[in-house]
Amino acid sequence: MKKLFFFLLTLSMAAVFIGCGKPAEQASKPTKEGKKVFIVDSYHQDYIPNSMSRDAALKILKPEGIDVQVFYLDSKNITDIGRLKQKAKQAVEQINQYKPDIILAFDDAASKYVIMPYFRNSEIPVVFNGVNWDEKQYGYPYKNATGQLEVELLLELIETIKKYSKGNKIAMLTGDTETDRDSLKYYNNILKVSFSEVRFVTDFDSWKKAFLEMQKTSDALFLRNNPGIRGWNTSEAESFVLENIKVITFTVSTHLEDISVISYAKDNSEFGEYSALTALDILNGKKLSEIPITKSHRAIVILNMKLAKKLGIIFPMEFIEQARFAGE
Repeated sequence: MKKLFFFLLTLSMAAVFIGCGKPAEQASKPTKEGKKVFIVDSYHQDYIPNSMSRDAALKILKPEGIDVQVFYLDSKNITDIGRLKQKAKQAVEQINQYKPDIILAFDDAASKYVIMPYFRNSEIPVVFNGVNWDEKQYGYPYKNATGQLEVELLLELIETIKKYSKGNKIAMLTGDTETDRDSLKYYNNILKVSFSEVRFVTDFDSWKKAFLEMQKTSDALFLRNNPGIRGWNTSEAESFVLENIKVITFTVSTHLEDISVISYAKDNSEFGEYSALTALDILNGKKLSEIPITKSHRAIVILNMKLAKKLGIIFPMEFIEQARFAGE
């Protein structure tokens, strides 16, 4: 079994440290029988990254005797703003009926469509996670909220990719969602990353066509995400990429490791662990003013040796020892 390493991003320093990520141990505390937590999940129930986050949170909250209710906004599939706002109203109705002690908001849409318009500076404590890059876009900080921003180690990943690509033309191919378009703005404006070409696609056939075309004009291909791509077939995508890959591919998404030579994937468990542990702190009496907004700092290095072999890429042993292999 490969040893799992985490990249620790220290945002006050221009350095990345590698270490084993592990949530802080909770001291023995009285159970929280009768306490209630409401999770507003921005996406659908089967969206793998968020299911990992939810599972991590539930493993911490459930043993404490806390009752948990989850609402799915489904914003990856519902792209019409009017429909999303109606869905958000349904979430608010359920929250008002449930009367939770704390709301956990998972990812951007939950903050944008539920927390900001309905629970900003309310009496219910809110812990958000997965907000991309900048909390100010949703008016945070609030007197009743704290949370964890989601940041990606894209700059570090690109530097690694350049060691194996034949040139510096890096293109981006991804699904056409609000999150993906917002992320591109942050790549451009905050990270100062400029891609040679960017394509947003809405269906699997368009993705395959773009994949073939973009390899002819780029030296490396960033496969950011696949939500919003109708008809996506994971096994077919894996076979298609293995057969047609010509340039190195890379991603920041765990669920795309089978089509990416190198992944610096977000450790989605970190978001759930953070939210649950912060919720326990609040239930134990810690003031929100004492809990600053923080940033994610863990990522998993994943190498796809099958694709690397197809491209003739040989990784140094020290890099291999820091990673796990795709499919493990």
